[in-house]
Amino acid sequence: MHDPESSEVEALTRDAAPFLHRSKWRRKRCCILSSICIGVCVLAILIAVFIIIAHNSYTPKIVLYVIPDGFGAAHGTLTRQIYGTPSLDKLVAGAERTRSFNSLITDSAAAGSALATGHKTNNHMLSMYPNQTLTGTLMEAALAEGFYTGVIVKSPVPHATPAAFTAHHHSRYNMENIAKQQVMVKKPGRGFFDVMLGGGLDYFDAAKRADHLDLLAEARKRGFTVVHNKTALDNADKFPILGLFTPGQMTYALDRPNATAVHSTTAEPTLPDMLDKTLQLLLKASAGGDKLHKEFKGAVLMTECSMIDFAAHKNDAAGVAGEVQECDKTVRVALDFAAKMKSLRRAEVVIIIAPDHETGGLAMARGGLENYKPEVIARVRKTVKTMAARVMEPGASLPDIVQQGAGFALNAAELATLNPLAHSDNKSAFEVALGNVIAARADIAWTSSYHSGSDVLFWSNRPEIIGAHSLENTDIPKTLAKWLKVDLERTANEVRKNYQGWDFGGSGNLDRINIEEEGPIHGMPSVIPQ
Repeated sequence: MHDPESSEVEALTRDAAPFLHRSKWRRKRCCILSSICIGVCVLAILIAVFIIIAHNSYTPKIVLYVIPDGFGAAHGTLTRQIYGTPSLDKLVAGAERTRSFNSLITDSAAAGSALATGHKTNNHMLSMYPNQTLTGTLMEAALAEGFYTGVIVKSPVPHATPAAFTAHHHSRYNMENIAKQQVMVKKPGRGFFDVMLGGGLDYFDAAKRADHLDLLAEARKRGFTVVHNKTALDNADKFPILGLFTPGQMTYALDRPNATAVHSTTAEPTLPDMLDKTLQLLLKASAGGDKLHKEFKGAVLMTECSMIDFAAHKNDAAGVAGEVQECDKTVRVALDFAAKMKSLRRAEVVIIIAPDHETGGLAMARGGLENYKPEVIARVRKTVKTMAARVMEPGASLPDIVQQGAGFALNAAELATLNPLAHSDNKSAFEVALGNVIAARADIAWTSSYHSGSDVLFWSNRPEIIGAHSLENTDIPKTLAKWLKVDLERTANEVRKNYQGWDFGGSGNLDRINIEEEGPIHGMPSVIPQ
């Protein structure tokens, strides 16, 4: 029998079903939306936490760029045979090609520019394209990002290699203009480099400059502590520092009172002294001890073993070996610092030792397998520069001076070679001649008193970053810029703006250009900008 009440309930249920279904969907949709909102909030919190952790865990990066000017493989071999195994032997990473934009044989300006900017240029030009368009240097790019920066050298501070990292010019020989740039041209970022140490006081001294501009006073106005001896350098307690210790180049290691000492006992610091002091201040800064920068991001420092090249130009084998040994001591200072920073977990340190070219074309055993005698070079106690200066003094005795400085008595043929030059005004010719007389005693041959086109070795404590293979010199700063996360091209644009109106003492083009550097044959340029 049909139940009217049951039928009515069924009808009501059937009519209400769509509404009940929609209500359930609304509840489910609300749950889904709530879950999404919660998920988005959690994700945002996780991202914020990750950013904070990433920021707080940023590891500062330090590049210690060491450039042994003129250092070839044979120079290293000779030094090892005289002084023992160097630290460099454990760091060999690869080989480096050195040609300039316009020559198979580079000079130090073009080579320094390649190592500083990642671009080839013509010989004698500093950190600009061959058409005189300025290029940004690794040091300027690092400065723009808040890194500590500077150069430590034994040459004059405005000399070719340090100038390539800190200035721009169409002629490396306009050193007064370069010195003026180093002190007065505002760079990207904080504006000025943190440390410049070396020789070359005359280029900053108003009494010696042609324009009588007092660059020492200008440096002090810009906050530099200016020092002229080791005691003052030791007492300096903050950046920036300008240290100028000699009128021109600094003293050869072989001519010091104790040629093998790491630290100086005179007023003039050694190259290891200068780097060590700089790294002490950098260590202090890494612990928050220097308020010059808001945070410690790292550093890019270029140290040049300048006078390997100077000695090789004079064909002075003992002078070269002394400078290479001092350079190796400087590398040890860098290695000790890298180890300390690692143990303190304050910074990641890359040391790259990259010569700019080889000088002199040094060869051993020119007269046969049994005639080579490096012990002859080991007995030399003074550089040919110092011996030549003494020989040319009034009343000086050439045989006595060579006996005292080189450790042997000149024979008749050697006297016949040296006497005419000893009594001339051509000191440079006498120096080279004396260098070759000493070399012949050791059966060493110098093929040139200038640069050669040989590839050179390079070394690193982190070869996996630089790349252990044969490379162009321009590859090194490009690789370091990527590792540091600094932008060379953007820096170049800023540098060109800062140099607008600067008087280079000649024409210059500050406009941006495009240039193809790497040609199909051994990195030879295939497009020359007009």
